[in-house]
Amino acid sequence: MKIILFLLFITINISAESLSQKEKKWLLDNKEVSFTGDPLWLPYEYFDDEGKYGGIISEYLKMIESKIDLKINTITSKSWEDVLDMSKSKKVSIISGDIADVTLNKLYKPIRPYMINPIVILMNQKNDYVDNYSNIISKKTAIIKGYGYTADIFNKYPNKKFIEKDNIYDAMNALSNGDIEVLLVSELLAKYYIRHMGVENVRIVGHTDIIMKITLFIDKELPELFSIIEKSVASIPENVKSKLVNDWMRAHQHNNSFSLFNTIAIIILAILLLLLATILYKYNAQKKVTVHLKKAQRLGHIGSWEFFMDTGEIIWSDEIFRIFGEEPQSFKPTYDAFLSYIPEEYRSGLENAVDISIEKNEIYEFDHYIVRKDGSKRFIKESGYVKTDAFNTPISMIGTTLDITSIKEAELINIKNIEMSDLLEKFDTNVIASNSNLEGKIVYASKAFSDVCGYSKEELIGSSHNIVRHEDMSKELYEDLWATITTGNTWQGEIKNKRKDGSSYWVKSTISPTYDDLHNIIGYNAIRIDITKDKAFEELNRSLEERIENAISENQEKDHMLAQQNKLASMGEMIGNIAHQWRQPLNTLGLVVQRIELDFKKNKLTPDSMNKLSDKSMDLINQMSNTINDFRNFFMVDKDFELCSVSDIFKNVDLIFGSTLDENNIKLNISYKKDVIVLCIRNELSQVILNIISNAMDQIISSNTNAKEINVKVFQKENNAIIEIEDKAGGIPDTVIEKVFEPYFTTKEEGKGTGIGLYMSKVIIDKHMNGTLSVKNTDSGALFSIVLPTQENVI
Repeated sequence: MKIILFLLFITINISAESLSQKEKKWLLDNKEVSFTGDPLWLPYEYFDDEGKYGGIISEYLKMIESKIDLKINTITSKSWEDVLDMSKSKKVSIISGDIADVTLNKLYKPIRPYMINPIVILMNQKNDYVDNYSNIISKKTAIIKGYGYTADIFNKYPNKKFIEKDNIYDAMNALSNGDIEVLLVSELLAKYYIRHMGVENVRIVGHTDIIMKITLFIDKELPELFSIIEKSVASIPENVKSKLVNDWMRAHQHNNSFSLFNTIAIIILAILLLLLATILYKYNAQKKVTVHLKKAQRLGHIGSWEFFMDTGEIIWSDEIFRIFGEEPQSFKPTYDAFLSYIPEEYRSGLENAVDISIEKNEIYEFDHYIVRKDGSKRFIKESGYVKTDAFNTPISMIGTTLDITSIKEAELINIKNIEMSDLLEKFDTNVIASNSNLEGKIVYASKAFSDVCGYSKEELIGSSHNIVRHEDMSKELYEDLWATITTGNTWQGEIKNKRKDGSSYWVKSTISPTYDDLHNIIGYNAIRIDITKDKAFEELNRSLEERIENAISENQEKDHMLAQQNKLASMGEMIGNIAHQWRQPLNTLGLVVQRIELDFKKNKLTPDSMNKLSDKSMDLINQMSNTINDFRNFFMVDKDFELCSVSDIFKNVDLIFGSTLDENNIKLNISYKKDVIVLCIRNELSQVILNIISNAMDQIISSNTNAKEINVKVFQKENNAIIEIEDKAGGIPDTVIEKVFEPYFTTKEEGKGTGIGLYMSKVIIDKHMNGTLSVKNTDSGALFSIVLPTQENVI
């Protein structure tokens, strides 16, 4: 219970601002209220023999007590009928139950459900899974008498006559013994009692579309208590609710000891009976197994077999046939028949284990899975030993086959739960996220949110987002935000926020509504990206031209200052490209995390779906990480000459502009007769090529030409490398083509170009690298030519 107590410790009390004056006064006047619940409704709630109340709901009550300083006194009930009688006489103020309960709804008002659980179909484990209850409606079906969701069952199947059982124990025993064929109960209840009662021959075979919604019913004559309890429960974060249920179930796994003890006892009994059957076999070869052995094997899911080496005969007990999905003794078992169920990858390992057992005369064990004829898989444990004659010659092998599918599945679920917890922890640490209720109060804040704004989680939860609102943001922006999300749409935009220390930061926010099962909006979730650095670069770019003009007039090192400014402008473009390349995978990652959380809440998270979602998340994260590494390498300061492959230089083009080219349907055609090696400053040559191609893309986009192509030719002429870049955008007007390499000259619209890119490109090629950069018009567009010394020229 330490984990649950820790959850109680971290849960935040309701802030004073969330309670009205009437509610505060009511709490001052009323220090205690009375409560009761179902005495036999584990794992949700129960009363033990001493009248002590426990279960998952009891942990919710402890949270509520800690939040509002209100003592909740539990009144012991003897049965659910006793609870309903208390409700009619108004003996208690609060009752837990299903929101669909007709009797409780007459005198009590339910708060919004805080826990939901689907109604599932239970049958004998020999039955296959079913897609819909309607497919098996003719079978003898039982429900628990008086449970709230039974009204939904009666309404959905009005012509079906259900058998009503007084309690879950009677119902589970009836199903296990074969008195009934189907039982409809809530999923969590089913899973708990299958383990608790050790009914190993019962399993969940399908789900209905009926959902049980657990709530707290409040006396209708106590409206202040109703609103206080509802606000208290609503303030509990969803992740805390989920963790509470999981931790309670794990903390009570000792209940499985009954089932485990039975299983061990059955296995021991089966082995003893197997030995007894072996002895009896000597006296009566026709009696393969006794009646008691058959019952023990069926209960323990363990079958016995014997293989006679001299004749090749194999004897299987009935349970082995059942484990393999066959009718008992429906065919004569053979070794080939046995192998037909074993996947190829396990056969050699099993045969090696048998060979070692024969060689060393010792018991072997081997775990593997089988594939039945219907395609289903079962995990089994094979055990066996060699029986020898008086001369120590092997005459037969005797062994058992144990079905351990439930154990393996439990292990896999536990592993996936750990993986999911790790993933949620990484989400909390790295993603700026929050959830709000309908009033805009924060009910969940990630650690990343707390870190970026400077407020603790305790300070954020219960507060509105105005706690980080910056005075620079207009009222109209927030009005648009609320108008968007309250109508069921997603809002995206950039917001300037204020940290606790008064400093500011920028985020790009995506805010969406969250819904209940009836598609009613119950709150809002927000995921943000810190774009403070991007905004800083934008500010630098806005003042770029003024800063360059001042630098030219005040500093003789004009080229140096222009080069620095050109680098900043390029970096601004690169940041835009990073954001562009990150946007889609980041949005997809957010949807994956939301899908994990939703499936987990609805208990639909399977090992296969978790593997797929986890693999997809890691692929997206690796993609984004590689993008950052590539861009960082591109902007490393590099002023040294080196011999560079021109084809390697052009790889940066695909890295930087690949997405933009694809989006605008622009083809970049690069032809090499052979790879050319040039002497250059790698990053500066890359920058020149990127400037020219960027200008070509802009011209193609703005000219609306149908010939959306950029053609690049790389070839060697004598001792020089020639790089020709030609667009199909109509060329540069003759009146200005001679000015394109002048500083501050641009043919772009105001605000869309600095006029220094081509100037600096000319300086880099002509002055820094001893080459030439020129331009001319062709029949279809502009052709830029770069001439540089090759490796042979350097030698």
